[in-house]
Amino acid sequence: MHGDVARCPLVALARFLLVVVLAAGCTAEVSSAAPPDGRDREPVRPEAPARGFTLPPDGQTDRPVPLTSYYLRTLGNDRYLVPERHQVRLAASAPEAAVRELLAGEPTYPGSTRPFPSGCHLLGFALERSMAVVDLSREAARVAGGPKAAQQAVQALVWTVTRAADVKRVLVKVEGRTAGEVEGRPLGDLWGPHASPAGLTRDEHVRVAPIALVEPVPGARVEGGRVVVRGEASVARGVVSLRLRDSAGTVAAQGSSDAVAGAPARTPFSGSLAFDPPTRSELWVLEVFEASPVDGSVGYSVELPVRVGG
Repeated sequence: MHGDVARCPLVALARFLLVVVLAAGCTAEVSSAAPPDGRDREPVRPEAPARGFTLPPDGQTDRPVPLTSYYLRTLGNDRYLVPERHQVRLAASAPEAAVRELLAGEPTYPGSTRPFPSGCHLLGFALERSMAVVDLSREAARVAGGPKAAQQAVQALVWTVTRAADVKRVLVKVEGRTAGEVEGRPLGDLWGPHASPAGLTRDEHVRVAPIALVEPVPGARVEGGRVVVRGEASVARGVVSLRLRDSAGTVAAQGSSDAVAGAPARTPFSGSLAFDPPTRSELWVLEVFEASPVDGSVGYSVELPVRVGG
């Protein structure tokens, strides 16, 4: 009798340990489903547990706010970071929301593209004092081009985060990793030679578009005979040139707008063009560009359709 009583706690303990071991085995199971493109999934061992996400400020949940994301644009032989301001409903902190818009949103202006391939998404986002930690899905490793193109894509992310938050550094991960390979690509291709465990800072040598528009957007309807142009610029002498062409390509109006300061400063600008609108609705082309102070030749330019008349 006493022997049976003594064994009962031991039996109960053994059963408890067996349940714990089985549960741990289940939770450690990793999905082996093939990716959508049909290729075998490469096993990825994260360096750290997946991070969580951030919350929007109190009272601002689902509230639309203007946030800036940096897209990429190739013009001639040069590639630029192009800031675009989008209205985004806050479902997270401002920097996390800006990154989500960068990864999944649609660029507004012609020629701008998302820096990472379709399907790239956030696995985690955290703000730790003066650093943001951004964990991207494996699609981030599929950036087209060589290391330079990959580093420009990552810099678009770094500039987006540091503009939206009071942080100086961004630690970027792919599938929880900062080293090794993902999708057969060395992650060092993305970080570049200046990477460190403390995260990445803005590369001030990256080309940022000399002119970035806020207004008008492509296809906007212009009421009356005056089109207003607003944005930010870093151009010689602070002069932003404006030109409006009608549906036949004839110049209908031209002028310029002065930014607050000239390059290398980057400051807001605002200007307008007055024109005689047609009697019926037509698509005209607005040109916003930097003209050479030496010979007047067009440097960086943005062209977009606007609807006038009618």
